[in-house]
Amino acid sequence: MLGNEQVYQQAMNQGHSAGWDQQWESAIEFYQQAIEEMPERAQAHTSLGLAYYELRRYEEARQCYTQAIKLSPDDPLPVEKIAQIYERTGRLTEAAEMAMNAAELHLKLHDIEKAVENWTRVVNLVPGHLKAHSRLAIVYERLGEKEQAIREYISTAALLQEIGRIEEAISAVDKAVEIDPENFEALRALEMV
Repeated sequence: MLGNEQVYQQAMNQGHSAGWDQQWESAIEFYQQAIEEMPERAQAHTSLGLAYYELRRYEEARQCYTQAIKLSPDDPLPVEKIAQIYERTGRLTEAAEMAMNAAELHLKLHDIEKAVENWTRVVNLVPGHLKAHSRLAIVYERLGEKEQAIREYISTAALLQEIGRIEEAISAVDKAVEIDPENFEALRALEMV
């Protein structure tokens, strides 16, 4: 007789094989079997979430990813997937919030590329998201990507100015000018602030 771990691994492998073959209904059955054996394993919930997601059964997918987050709160993947579900279902504010959380988790794991990808998703969903623009400005500056950093500092300044935080807006534009004192957009923004 097989032990729980062996049954779990076998079910996960069968689920992965079914998924690989795009047989998502079968994958769901195998992943559910894996969860029955070892409900504390986040990977089984994440895999089941993916199978539901592929079938566009978004609410069930979201529930699986939510459970995966409870079991593995430092894993950005299920958070990112919930952001995508919210985006696909038109819940853009919630999508932006989850993508922001995913970006912060990726940053903790030193995965700058994935963090930037999620902050970019946030500003695409909610163009006036101050924190995402601010984070992008800092990261682009540290990466030496001057044009993007300047653009994000200017966006940050504009958003700060809109909400009456003039001192901080000036500081953001100053950072843009500091990066490239010859940049026309940065100099123009400085005049406008």
